[in-house]
Amino acid sequence: MSLSCDCGMDDYDWYYEIYPHDYSAAAPGKCYGCGDRIEPRDEVKHIHEYQFDIDNEEENHRLLGRICEKCDGHYAALTELGYCISADFGFIAAAMDEYRSMLPEKNKTLKPGDK
Repeated sequence: MSLSCDCGMDDYDWYYEIYPHDYSAAAPGKCYGCGDRIEPRDEVKHIHEYQFDIDNEEENHRLLGRICEKCDGHYAALTELGYCISADFGFIAAAMDEYRSMLPEKNKTLKPGDK
């Protein structure tokens, strides 16, 4: 399950952050959020993972990957609704599928990328 309503940071030894700064992709690749292709000069954001030791001191910090504009919008919408999302490869696509499955039947016609 990628969506959670429990955002208690004290329960985890890791933390994810999407940097608010937009970057221009220098090389092609895949979006970490959905797997879609990213082309050079596409606008992307970076998602970072932080790990903490038992004393809550930052132990490790690394760049997980880049996310496309569509995933950035979906992530912002889901977190604004109060959801926490675990950040594995494809996490935004999985979270959106999970969110759609919770919608009433008449609202399930939304497709990825719909506004």
